[in-house]
Amino acid sequence: MKKTPSIRTRSALAIGTLVLVTLAACAPAPKPEPTPPAPPPIVGSTPGHCSVPADIDIFRDKLLAGINAERIKKNLTPLSVSPKLEQIAQQQSCDDAVQGIYSHTGLDGSTYSDRLKRVGYPTKGAHENTGMGAPAEGNDTVSTIVGFWMLSIYHRDNMLDPKVTQAGIGRAHGSNGNDFWVVDFGRP
Repeated sequence: MKKTPSIRTRSALAIGTLVLVTLAACAPAPKPEPTPPAPPPIVGSTPGHCSVPADIDIFRDKLLAGINAERIKKNLTPLSVSPKLEQIAQQQSCDDAVQGIYSHTGLDGSTYSDRLKRVGYPTKGAHENTGMGAPAEGNDTVSTIVGFWMLSIYHRDNMLDPKVTQAGIGRAHGSNGNDFWVVDFGRP
């Protein structure tokens, strides 16, 4: 004959079940996995403080030709233009013009790596050269920029890196009277 649990046993089981349900309801929910922070958004340059010279396309062509001339002397493949690198180089040159200094940090606190990620460009092996100087026209500016960078081991290594295949160039005029230029190097 099957023995039926007593009222006392059934009450104890009911209370025990109630306690477990109550404890489960009070337990903290599992914490979700943290998501990595997104790079800061692009902040536009302050109006009136950054102007892009009218000859920007000519400047870009001449500066790229000057960099490629140095690469060819070292039997390196010439660089081609990357619209993505050009976009971030132009933004950084404007940010530098607004700040009045040449820097690798954007107005929004972004790093070069942040800016590459924003446009979906690989960060591995990428480099950035920055500079500023009095505005000048023609090849004098280009030969001065390339010559200065060739005298700087870091800038020269960026320009002559055999692994990079693309470049983007930016230039802006700052309210302090100087021009600011940025060249970003990378490989897709």
